[in-house]
Amino acid sequence: MKLSLRYKNISDANAELFLDDFEAQKGTYTAFAINEDLKGGWTGNSDALDSSDKWRYASPPKVVQVKPGVSNVNVELLGVL
Repeated sequence: MKLSLRYKNISDANAELFLDDFEAQKGTYTAFAINEDLKGGWTGNSDALDSSDKWRYASPPKVVQVKPGVSNVNVELLGVL
């Protein structure tokens, strides 16, 4: 499974949290469960994103500053069996 998440027009401080989490997960090494809060924008079947599924980063989060203090973040995750 592959999951692509896009966060648009978030504060730089919130964008930094993604980079901090990537470091805390030891980059692409550690598997983790998705926090229920991250599923807030999901409109598909709730069974598709089970909270017991494990994921890992496919690559570092990509941060693009769109204006001072505001950024877009793209996160790519891979499912872990």
